[in-house]
Amino acid sequence: MRQCLIYDTPEADAKLIGLEYIISENLFLTLPDEEKPLWHSHLYEVKSGVLFMPRVPGPIERQDLEKVCKTYGKTIHFWQIDKGDNLPLGLPQLMMTLTRDGQLDDELAR
Repeated sequence: MRQCLIYDTPEADAKLIGLEYIISENLFLTLPDEEKPLWHSHLYEVKSGVLFMPRVPGPIERQDLEKVCKTYGKTIHFWQIDKGDNLPLGLPQLMMTLTRDGQLDDELAR
């Protein structure tokens, strides 16, 4: 299992806003059925270019992302920075991601 810290920017003063647990497809398949909907595949994120690794050289990034394609993630955000709060307020939230074309409104992507 991998554990990824999620920051709001790649800058030195970035805010830690979440955490993602990443597991193999084999482990995902052993999860109870009621748990599986809380996880998302990384295949679309990688293939669409949504998921990337800032400041990692291209060949290393591609090699690692090929491994990530075959994994599943469970992401918890504890700071919704888009609300403008100066600190993490409220309950942490389970977050999902895009898993296929057509899920993102084209206007939001611009």
